[in-house]
Amino acid sequence: MSATPVAAELASSPDIVRLRYYERNAVLLMSIGLGLVGIDRFLIVPMMPVLMRDLKLDYQDLGHITGAVALTWGVTALFAGRLADRIGYRYVVVWGLVVFSTLAGLSGLATGVVSLIILRASMGLAEGAFVPASIVATIDASLPERHGRNVGIQQMMPALLGLGLAPIAVTQLLKVMDWPWIFLMVSVPGFAVAYLAQKVLRVPSPKEIAAHSMTHDAATHRWHEVFAYRNVPLGIACQLCWLSCIVVVAACARTGL
Repeated sequence: MSATPVAAELASSPDIVRLRYYERNAVLLMSIGLGLVGIDRFLIVPMMPVLMRDLKLDYQDLGHITGAVALTWGVTALFAGRLADRIGYRYVVVWGLVVFSTLAGLSGLATGVVSLIILRASMGLAEGAFVPASIVATIDASLPERHGRNVGIQQMMPALLGLGLAPIAVTQLLKVMDWPWIFLMVSVPGFAVAYLAQKVLRVPSPKEIAAHSMTHDAATHRWHEVFAYRNVPLGIACQLCWLSCIVVVAACARTGL
């Protein structure tokens, strides 16, 4: 697919926002950030046998803990996109990273099911704010012909890191350190990505925002107008089915249920 005239103009502009290295850096940071969301969210699952022993938890507690994160994530995500439009996605991305990384580390200080649910639910609020804003940041950094590829790279990271590599790493780390230190350890990369995101991410102009739409439309619209596009309700339906499956499978399969 050839670049649109506006996108081609921006791609050849000396403006740093559209230089190729900015796209690579922004997409890399947002991909790592979303991967850390996957790690922080699913890290607790392979730890559950140890947590059940030390904190006197049962399988019902596991369901409450994983469900609390999913619920708070979903609630925040409904409003975080609008917040990012108002104050800028960079602020939401950076503070979302800082807050959910902090809460992920504080999970290591939990003393029982109540404190763990509160910490993980609060973490879900921050992650729900980060995720939509980070996707907008990826789209903003990418030319239209690379939207699908770059968002696809970002979207694969939670599964690759959170469901693929994290369980392997956690089971090996538990042989050499206690579980609270693992929670504290995984919070550190989030702070590093937040610092770099603050330095790298740019605030786009209306002209640059318009370049990301095939209609080059940067005007203000009502939220329900998106449903005029058939892919929006279809995408919502698909996400409901997919997320319902992955949350349950991730919570149960890895603990032997």
